[in-house]
Amino acid sequence: MSKSFLLYPVRVAGHYVLAVAGGMTIGLILEGTVGRFYSHTIFEPFAPCIAMTAFALGAVVSYHLDRVHLASWTWTIGLIWLLVAIRELTHSWDPRWAHTRTAWEYARSQLFPVPLYDSCGGTECLYQLLFAIPFIASVAYSAGSFARSTSEPKTSRLWVQTIRSPQFPATAPKKLRTDN
Repeated sequence: MSKSFLLYPVRVAGHYVLAVAGGMTIGLILEGTVGRFYSHTIFEPFAPCIAMTAFALGAVVSYHLDRVHLASWTWTIGLIWLLVAIRELTHSWDPRWAHTRTAWEYARSQLFPVPLYDSCGGTECLYQLLFAIPFIASVAYSAGSFARSTSEPKTSRLWVQTIRSPQFPATAPKKLRTDN
């Protein structure tokens, strides 16, 4: 097993930090300015500005950081983090004090509260901020990275790899060689 293979989880974790920190930092500023247009709608729990920012970061920044396309796997860390929250919420639920009928409904209302139907006020929406929004940002970042990798023509990838090769004219494909 090569050293670079062992570094893949570290690189994916780095992409996760970039997705969450970048998406939330820039996205929260946008949420404050544009969020009033979709406030109290079904889109509000999914933080659209943060998701769009993370998608853009995945499409633009991850492309320059990672040629192996590990950024497309960033969603896995977000999913694991969300599952930790779901487990905590479902195991701490008690019908004596809960405002919901089931533990699963309680977990959903704390992570993805539907406006005008339920609220996450019992926990000050911290579960949404600390678990659900990072999950949304990681999925959007992965989607942006995947969209960029699939939209790029294969010939441009070959050209970029050829230019970066130390033996440029000798290893270039026949169509790209200039020394004929």
